[in-house]
Amino acid sequence: MNNQDKLPTEFKAKWIEALRSGKYKQGKSVLYNKDNNTYCCLGVAGSVAGMNCDDLNAGTFFYMTHLKRDVKNLPKILYKFDKVPAILIRMNDRQDKSFNEIADYIEENL
Repeated sequence: MNNQDKLPTEFKAKWIEALRSGKYKQGKSVLYNKDNNTYCCLGVAGSVAGMNCDDLNAGTFFYMTHLKRDVKNLPKILYKFDKVPAILIRMNDRQDKSFNEIADYIEENL
């Protein structure tokens, strides 16, 4: 992975801290589920980047990547639907990895 495919240091630290904080209840399939107040790991990234719950509640990762690219604090690596988001989505939604496990992955690999 080259430097342009790395997360900015400050964003990475804030995202990892948020995932480990216990503030966010983990959910699946959508960025934020208003009905049960749950987030996927990429929804937490959106929250760290300054997206509000109404924006996140709009639905899926597609929404964040294709309609909300104006979120200036969201690192470019997370708006490209490529290897990194796909890995994180799989970890969160299909492999049932905890936010702590996902934070470990981010810390070690991004």
